[in-house]
Amino acid sequence: MAKLYQKTKAEHFVLKNDRDYLLKTRQPDNPEVVAMNEKVHKAEHMLESMRAELRGEQEAELAASQRRLDALDLEIEGISKEALEAGAVLAQHKKLQDEAEVAKQAYQRMFERAENFQNMFNAQSDYVAIQERATTAAEYIESSLFPVWKLWMPKSSPSTK
Repeated sequence: MAKLYQKTKAEHFVLKNDRDYLLKTRQPDNPEVVAMNEKVHKAEHMLESMRAELRGEQEAELAASQRRLDALDLEIEGISKEALEAGAVLAQHKKLQDEAEVAKQAYQRMFERAENFQNMFNAQSDYVAIQERATTAAEYIESSLFPVWKLWMPKSSPSTK
């Protein structure tokens, strides 16, 4: 349609120039000038109708472009929201990783302290071993030695007998 408009505009320009030339060489009521005026008016009418048609097409294209732009804006807004949510999730993930690393280091330090405490306790405490049960006590009289405990035994009194 734009090419046809350009062609009609060029024809209108040529017809206008021809009419101007005829007006310079002939009278305005000359039949050739009158015929040329009709051709110029017809070309002007064609240009106006083509302008109206092109204006309508351009308005339709503008409306379609605006709808596409609005749709793209909505899509961009949705993607932006998703990106913000993903960023928040990534930040939360990083925070949890950092917290887990701190907890892991704290656990490692506690484990080392407990291990050191156990080592100190082992070094400072007495050694206790489990032994077998002793056998029953027995007195051996075969010895030629005099038992010392008999020296400290009190003498029995006659009243207790």
